[in-house]
Amino acid sequence: MEPLNSLLHGLSTDPVKTALQAIVAALTIAGVIWKVLPPIWRLLFRRQVLYAAQIAELRQPPQGGFRPVLDQYLPILSFPSFSDDSVGRPHWPPKANSESDGLFNVMQACLSGAALAEAKELEETIPEGLVLFGPKSPELSLVQTYARLRWYLVEKCKGDYAKFSTDVGDACCAALRSVDTESKRLLDEMPTRILVLRIKNRSGKDATDLKLEITVGGTIFDVTVNERNSLEVLEVSLNRVFVKQATVLPGYVVEVRIWYRWISVLFGCPTGQQSESFKGLEGIRIEYLGISNGKVYRSRGLLGDLHAWRSIYVDVSS
Repeated sequence: MEPLNSLLHGLSTDPVKTALQAIVAALTIAGVIWKVLPPIWRLLFRRQVLYAAQIAELRQPPQGGFRPVLDQYLPILSFPSFSDDSVGRPHWPPKANSESDGLFNVMQACLSGAALAEAKELEETIPEGLVLFGPKSPELSLVQTYARLRWYLVEKCKGDYAKFSTDVGDACCAALRSVDTESKRLLDEMPTRILVLRIKNRSGKDATDLKLEITVGGTIFDVTVNERNSLEVLEVSLNRVFVKQATVLPGYVVEVRIWYRWISVLFGCPTGQQSESFKGLEGIRIEYLGISNGKVYRSRGLLGDLHAWRSIYVDVSS
């Protein structure tokens, strides 16, 4: 502080000189503050383990053109999304991919033998314009056959399976019913919400014994930790999710995603939900989040890149 004391002691009565001395003194003080504040800032704000959590509404992405019409005929499930960046199969949870593949297997098993023979006979009368484009393969051929059967059921039979059975055949009608029933089952089990919870270790040391406990009011569809169903860190029961990770390295991010089905009249509204007795917003309650060698602090900016169509932030229950 000697330079500062000498400056203040030697203040002149000359206004110009006094002003210059004051400026120099201010700059000196600013220099001292500049040296002191950054370490304090890093200690208080940077050297922490942070978290942010959002619940987003899942819905079918906006569709135009002929897609809504085609969806009546195609067996491929269109999985709901929560943002422009989450549309498409690469962003589906593992269970959605396996169930979509399972639906194709059901279709393959049902549309065989006599059912397939009746279907092929019908296809000879179908307009040539009803064609699916893509690389030729047995899979595409089977999907096209199913789409044509659905087209005939919807457009020619007005959804009447009895008329379809009369026109096409009993075996083909039974096969179509089976595939449609399975498709409807999967549709009825589709999730309507997703929880995205992100944890980041911004400290300079390992965060140990990370534990997370979440209660879900609705039906859990799938859960991932950093895009995987890792049994090493993840445990899922009927309506509880537990995440346990021994060490979170400096700079490392842990992202938990829970897809679940929750019905409410209006997203984000505390009334008109499927279970108003559940003490959690939009069917989720974060019971516990912590580490053994420190605290976890809320920082909503961690999810600034989510860009959900409709979402709300949630915190750990007090």
